[in-house]
Amino acid sequence: MSDDSTPTPEMREKTADITRSWQIGELPFREALSTLTAYLAHAKASGHRANQARVHNSLGFLQGYRGNLTASINHYEHAHNLYKLVGDDRSVMAADLNTGVNYRLKGDFNRALTLFRSVQEQAETLEAYPAQAMAMSNEALVQLRMERQETAMRVLDKLMAFADQHYDPTDNNWPIIVCEGCYGLALAHIHAGDHQAAWDAAMRSWQIAQERDEPMYHGYANRTMAFIIEVIDSIPSPDFKTDPDTYFAASVRAFKSIKAEAELAQTMFAHALSLGRRGMRTTAARKLQQSLVIFTRLGMVDDAARAAEAQLTMI
Repeated sequence: MSDDSTPTPEMREKTADITRSWQIGELPFREALSTLTAYLAHAKASGHRANQARVHNSLGFLQGYRGNLTASINHYEHAHNLYKLVGDDRSVMAADLNTGVNYRLKGDFNRALTLFRSVQEQAETLEAYPAQAMAMSNEALVQLRMERQETAMRVLDKLMAFADQHYDPTDNNWPIIVCEGCYGLALAHIHAGDHQAAWDAAMRSWQIAQERDEPMYHGYANRTMAFIIEVIDSIPSPDFKTDPDTYFAASVRAFKSIKAEAELAQTMFAHALSLGRRGMRTTAARKLQQSLVIFTRLGMVDDAARAAEAQLTMI
């Protein structure tokens, strides 16, 4: 292997520090972006392919969570190609997984499913259990979005059993995998009318968020809780309020604090539909318009179409 077949320890540490600082809200997005862009220029000037791939991967992560999906896909595709050149199969797989997430958010579900299933096969061969679980979780979210409820439930049940078997508390990937899985599981159980099972899933997500105490987790956990609070007949714990708006608002604040705009818009959209179901159509229409603006700007075509269609029902 050539000397540039793996990222240098310095580049690993620097990129990890930037993404971590942004995730927990300590570093503004613009500063994180400019710093990583400078790292990329330096890596290109040195000709170090693995370092370039590492920075592209970090930029893809940053742009993806910000909701700049096309930019994120471009970075991950660059990372995929560079990692393939240096023979890093695990990182090729990770880039494919993240590209699939972006296509899911863009509403290109068939392409997303193809990538998620490919990643599951690659991950099983490589025994890359967190990547395999992430691909399952994302496949389930696509199935839910396509209203294939039974398929989604099968994938989610498989995911949670897999997570219980392979969970590693020293790996920071697992908590967010379980948190996202609980979100999907709660939605599937709500659709099936099993509110107790949905509550259990929401509580598991909530507990993870309290332990991690980071904006991304609070965003997911509060949104999940909002869904179940709206439909459940009797809240099993006195520690929770009966108003779903409280939890939608908390989710919006969490995602907004780290400028996770795709998740922010999806929360606003879900909140709008909830308001509409509860008869608050004027407020719902306003939130739908706000989410539509973000979806359109981010290129989330499917979600933008859903928001526009929902607006017509609020008139």
